[in-house]
Amino acid sequence: MAKLKTLKPKLKTIKTGQGLSPVVDRIRGTTLQNIRVRILIRDNFTCQVCGKELRSKYLEIDHIIPLAIGGREDDSNRQVLCIECHREKSRIEEEMNYGQR
Repeated sequence: MAKLKTLKPKLKTIKTGQGLSPVVDRIRGTTLQNIRVRILIRDNFTCQVCGKELRSKYLEIDHIIPLAIGGREDDSNRQVLCIECHREKSRIEEEMNYGQR
């Protein structure tokens, strides 16, 4: 038990993002799944860029304004995108250095 006390002060918190905005705690587990279902229903299982209506396994939830540049972690900043549109949006954001860490 004594060793744990001596190791504890050496542990450091790891920041998960170093973009332009403060670090945002990532949502995980059932909370994330509930958000996903809520946004899929809100957007009628339809990609908000190309308009394709698809099954949920072919759709992804995207932050409209990336968290790395100050986007909010709430439903008003989320949208449904198909895999292809999400990939293209992510590529453009990467070119603009939004996701740099």
